Amino acid sequence: MVAPSAIQAEWPGYYTDTLPCADCPGIETTLWVRSDSTFVLQQRYIDRDTIPVGTIGQWHLVNGLMTVGYTGDKPEFYRYTEEGC
Repeated sequence: MVAPSAIQAEWPGYYTDTLPCADCPGIETTLWVRSDSTFVLQQRYIDRDTIPVGTIGQWHLVNGLMTVGYTGDKPEFYRYTEEGC
């Protein structure tokens, strides 16, 4: 079992990928996870948006998953793998 502090130390970094979308070709997503527990998330719906929408906030670990989002909003969950999150 890996200690929570060791898992948290692996999270900081810059991640980018195209996430699936129900009604568009995908969502270009960039997530900058900072070591001070803050994040910058930018998402752009392909064929719909010309400018990405951004979110800045704090990330937290919940049962080995990283959560990002505003307080009161439904958070997004990410899992760390050898390939990234």
